[in-house]
Amino acid sequence: MHACIAAYALGIPPVGLAWDVKLDSFFALTERSDYILTPAIVPAARIVALADHARDEPLDPVMRVTLISRGRADVERLAALLVDAAR
Repeated sequence: MHACIAAYALGIPPVGLAWDVKLDSFFALTERSDYILTPAIVPAARIVALADHARDEPLDPVMRVTLISRGRADVERLAALLVDAAR
């Protein structure tokens, strides 16, 4: 999951191999649910084909910047709460 988040943040279109609901949630949040598969039931050739397709379909730059900004704001809020709690 963290590799998919890092790839997305860097502008690299990820393909997810489903194993946890958090991964499904991330792909839904980024509006890329078509790019997550269950590897146990999908042939390897389909995974490769989807990765090729993902590479050729760029990420929505506005969505990406918006999500990165929201994440940064959330981390800043958490940091402020921790500073207040430590006082």
